[in-house]
Amino acid sequence: GKPVAVATLVEKAREATALYQRADWGLSFVYIPTQSFADGVVRVVAVEGHVADVRIEGDSGRSLARLQDIAAHIKAEKPLRRSTFERYSSLLGRLPGLTVDASVPLPASTDGASVMTLKVARKVFDASVSTDLRKPQPRGIANATLNDVLTPGGQLSVSALLFGADDERLQAVQYRQAIGSEGLMLKAAFSKYRGDPDSALDLTSAFDRRTMNLRRELSALYPLRLGPTHSLTASGGFYSVDNIETATDPVTADFVADEARVRAAFAQLAWESAQPRLARSASVMLAKGLSGAGAGSFVRTNIPGGSGPGTARVDFTRVLLEGREARRWGEHWGTAVSAAAQLSPHPLPATERISFGGNRFGRAYAPGETSGDRGWGVGVEVNRSVAMASGAWLRQVQPYLLVEAARAYGELATPVPADLSSVAFGVRLADLRHYMVDLSVARPVGDRPLENPGRSPRLTLQFSVRM
Repeated sequence: GKPVAVATLVEKAREATALYQRADWGLSFVYIPTQSFADGVVRVVAVEGHVADVRIEGDSGRSLARLQDIAAHIKAEKPLRRSTFERYSSLLGRLPGLTVDASVPLPASTDGASVMTLKVARKVFDASVSTDLRKPQPRGIANATLNDVLTPGGQLSVSALLFGADDERLQAVQYRQAIGSEGLMLKAAFSKYRGDPDSALDLTSAFDRRTMNLRRELSALYPLRLGPTHSLTASGGFYSVDNIETATDPVTADFVADEARVRAAFAQLAWESAQPRLARSASVMLAKGLSGAGAGSFVRTNIPGGSGPGTARVDFTRVLLEGREARRWGEHWGTAVSAAAQLSPHPLPATERISFGGNRFGRAYAPGETSGDRGWGVGVEVNRSVAMASGAWLRQVQPYLLVEAARAYGELATPVPADLSSVAFGVRLADLRHYMVDLSVARPVGDRPLENPGRSPRLTLQFSVRM
């Protein structure tokens, strides 16, 4: 009933499109088509977009049907919500061994139909080697992963210790299997470790000490919320650990074995957020020990009258909290803050304690230098990244300063050492694709390390490479 400029109509169409976008309808929009405006009538077209067809390009291997099943959720929703597209396109990218780039253009017709293109790249085999060349004992671990070996959506991973302390052995195998099209993942894991704790710390002892550890786990993982920049994942399951720590007198052959058989259920929530200049993660895990299914804690010895129940509680309760934030400030500077804490009112088996040392809040101490029923650790890093644009093998140099502190507490006795604090200077070298080298020197400023009572600086060289 009144004159209206065409520019005003176009602006109103933009406002209506913005309403669609705010309501989560990512492919829907409003526009003013070419028309004569006869009799003062304006024709406005609202296009409610959806995916009418899915085109899969590249090598999807045995996972083609699984890709189609997940994409069917996107295809079924009319009109398509942005949150639906983000969830299921992110699930596509989580399939073992696959890299999936999903794209959907705006509809080109008024019926709202569009075509989603999935560009798929497949990697059947992946391998890596990680080394930690620090005193008192360097270690090297090899990892190999096979995708889609047994069934589509399956992943088999194996790890083994290449070198370490005397008589130290580690083997681990893990199998993950995607189930259905909603992101459920089942996991089965087994690991076996044997070592000498004195040799690992380069300590001398009048006794021959040995540690044997068997761990088994059955668990499931499900993404509650999932998008390109965030995720909230729930997981839970059961695990069992058989741990035996033995001390033997080589002269008399007398021995004492502290044995703990843990049977536990656990539940965990993990949150992640990744922005261009800010990455955050946090998790909380509750573990509850079970008193049945073969669980127990006891001491065995050939010394008369020495055998009996152990001091650890197998029906324990513990809560583990972990968090990390990495931020870029400007073009070169960055910071990273990490923290972890465990709470428990019980004396825990050795495998359930929180441990510190090495890369875990104690760069100037040996890995696993101390552990406690309760404890906390925090690390603060300042770094500066320098891009090497002309380097084919060296693309980034990142010097850093790292300050760490950790404290362990015991229900029955105070751990030794209990206070781990250190200051480290280091530099990371990487090609941002295949390898990373981390060279650092760290000085302990907390309690004296067991193997380094003089608090001399510790030099560490860590190297990882993907084949």
